[in-house]
Amino acid sequence: MMANDFSITYAPVTPERWEDLEKLFGPSGACSGCWCTWWRLSRKEFSAFSYDEKKTVLRTVVQSGQEPGLLAYVDGTPAGWVSVGPREVYPALERSRVFKRVDDAPTWCINCFFIDKHFRHMGLMSGLIEAALDFARGRGAALIEAYPVEPHEGSDSGSLYYGVVSTFQAAGFVEVARRSEHHPVMRLTLSQP
Repeated sequence: MMANDFSITYAPVTPERWEDLEKLFGPSGACSGCWCTWWRLSRKEFSAFSYDEKKTVLRTVVQSGQEPGLLAYVDGTPAGWVSVGPREVYPALERSRVFKRVDDAPTWCINCFFIDKHFRHMGLMSGLIEAALDFARGRGAALIEAYPVEPHEGSDSGSLYYGVVSTFQAAGFVEVARRSEHHPVMRLTLSQP
């Protein structure tokens, strides 16, 4: 896929790509050392775990053969990340008041993005959403949901890790619940190939 003069590709994170994820997340572990474990750990564990322990949690997931998300590469350089998987692998979502289940339908979810500051404003979030949809569909998912933020006065760029409502709308997602003023639950039915 070409965007301007850049070649953008997407690939699942596997043990062979772990170093690419480390490079993207950098010494800070993405957002303040989270290592994309916010939804994988209980709030107590997340608060108690060090950055290195959070990194170990995600590395263990990858080394077990699970593919917890996708990387976007710009000209071969890791530039962006999206977390995507069956809702059950994110226990903190199950306990969330705002993002609790809408119904009993089995669903996958997209719940986190990280775009390197040098590669922002290139459309990577849209590309990562499309790649995540293909990834989930290819693994048999019939329904996928997301929990993006609706930017508003006073919101900061730090909250954009959820994704942005308008970007999900452009991908075909529709709002199915809203338990927080700025965070709808959005869904898309995936047609199988």
